[in-house]
Amino acid sequence: MDPKPMFNSTVLVVAVVYGIVLRIALAARFTGFLLAFMVTLSLVRFAYHVLREVAIGRAYITPPDLESTNPVGELSFALHGALFMLSPIMFSLMPRIIGEGMAAESIRALGLVVVLGTFPASVALMGMTRNIGAALNPVAVGSVIGVLRFDYLVLLAWCCAVLALAALASALLGGGFGIIDEIVSVWGLLALFALVGSAIRAHSADFDFRDVEEIRAQHAIDDRHREWQRTLDQAYASIRSGFVEQGYNTIKRLIASEGDSLDAYQWLFNRMLDWGDKKYALDLAKRFVVRLLTEKRERDALDLIVQCRRLAQTFEVPPEVAGPLSEYARAIGRPKLAEDLAAAARPERPDGASGVSPRAPSP
Repeated sequence: MDPKPMFNSTVLVVAVVYGIVLRIALAARFTGFLLAFMVTLSLVRFAYHVLREVAIGRAYITPPDLESTNPVGELSFALHGALFMLSPIMFSLMPRIIGEGMAAESIRALGLVVVLGTFPASVALMGMTRNIGAALNPVAVGSVIGVLRFDYLVLLAWCCAVLALAALASALLGGGFGIIDEIVSVWGLLALFALVGSAIRAHSADFDFRDVEEIRAQHAIDDRHREWQRTLDQAYASIRSGFVEQGYNTIKRLIASEGDSLDAYQWLFNRMLDWGDKKYALDLAKRFVVRLLTEKRERDALDLIVQCRRLAQTFEVPPEVAGPLSEYARAIGRPKLAEDLAAAARPERPDGASGVSPRAPSP
């Protein structure tokens, strides 16, 4: 197990930034508390991101961006993190519930030791599977401990050392300056998750998690989707500002950069359906239908048409694809859809028959 990720440059810089923001938030009153709460949710989510990055062996941990620090995204991470962060409070209150005396104190102490002792194994499961059910499953947690064996004790020792180091640094450097305390606390949290990721990396061949190459591939997909989201946000901003043609051109460039891939079309269509005005998604759907037909995906093209017609009954596809799709629909026993498509394929159909204005530029 390599402790170097604890001192990764991204971890250190993020600790400083989050520490400063948290201190500023806590200095305020009610609104500051809400901001601190949101920042904490974001921090917990980023901690799991650090764990995954270290586990797959990335030398450079990607810093947080607007998407990765979204506090309301993947709330299961926040719920799982809160369970362990609040466990000391829960067990300190437990004796009042079950009674007083030595037995209650023993139960409290034993429970706290078990929860904190299984913390690294549980966050390992949560970070790599993103499944809170698995992360809280005693059998799954035990399997992680069984894989690490003696190294799990080493990991626990390192975690204790990090907490001690953070407490010492806070006492020596933070006296009177609360901002230092916040920075050190944030670093301590990120360092713990980096250590867990390092332990997973050292035993990656022994785990039943997805193969490391598969995890790398998923990260590549996630990174690409974040880039797509930035581009789509730019297009949306242009359209909302009245520059519709510019927005459509931005979407066209994105599709072209991905080689007109069906995945890009599907992703964009799904995201554009979230916009207030569905006509932009329907404009894209026209090109998407053409692309599906080019790839001999007639059934998928018909399903897309039906989906679009649920949004706008007058939705029509370009005439050059309506004819072939009409024949295919008739061949698979969908006569009503075949008739509608055949009507759309006739050149004499009136302008403006589609669900989107014919004057609107198309992506």
